[in-house]
Amino acid sequence: MRINLLLLFCLLALAGQAQYTDGGAWIGMDTKYKIIKDLDLRAEVQARLDQGMTRYNAVIGDFGLRYKIMKGLNTTVTYRIGHRQNGQNLFEVRQRVSIDVNYKYDFGKPEASFRIRYQAGRNGVAASEGIADLREGFRYKLKVERKIIKRTRGALSLEFFQSQRTEGFYWSDWRFVASVERKLNKKFDLTLGYLYQEEILANDPLSEHILLVGLTVDID
Repeated sequence: MRINLLLLFCLLALAGQAQYTDGGAWIGMDTKYKIIKDLDLRAEVQARLDQGMTRYNAVIGDFGLRYKIMKGLNTTVTYRIGHRQNGQNLFEVRQRVSIDVNYKYDFGKPEASFRIRYQAGRNGVAASEGIADLREGFRYKLKVERKIIKRTRGALSLEFFQSQRTEGFYWSDWRFVASVERKLNKKFDLTLGYLYQEEILANDPLSEHILLVGLTVDID
C-alpha cells in the first residue's frame, strides 16, 4: 500500500490577453492495493484550496483499476467524484470517468511514456485548468524521465487536450510540466515542478504558470 501526500502550490499566473493571478494548494492522499497479479486497485482523495490558499475550492475522490497488459503497456479505468465551487461561489457535485492506455519504453538511461486518455465529465463548459480536466474528450501525453544523480530523477511532459463541443472535437488546451523528484529516505520522496498551461484557439487565451511541490510517503 502506498500513501501519497501531495501539496500543489499555484503561486503565479501570467497571461498575455487574459489576466489570471492566484495561489492555491492541493492536498491529497492516494493508496494502491494489488488485488491479483497485474491488477491494482487505486484510490485517491484530494482537497483543493485557491485564492491565495484562503478559500476552499474542491474535494475530489478518484477510484480506479489498473491492469498490466504486457511489459510496458497498461490500462486504467478511473471514476472521479468531487464537490467544488462554480463561478457563482455555489457548490455542486462534479463527476468524471476516464480510460487510460499508457505505454512506457526504457531507452537505457531515459524512459519515455505515451498516454492516451478518454474522459467524460458531468460539467465541462468553463475554461479553467480544473474544468479542462472534466471536459469530455481526449488527452495525449508524452513524458520523458531519467536519473540525474543518485536518488534524483528528472521528468518532462507535454500534454494536449482535445475537447468535444456541438460541432465536434477541437484542441482546447496544452500543458507542459518539468519536475525533479528526490528520494529523501525509504519513506519520503520530494518533488518540485513547474506547470504551464494555455488555451488553444481562444480569443482571450488563459495561460497559467504553476509551481508544484509534492511529498510522497510510502507505508508498507
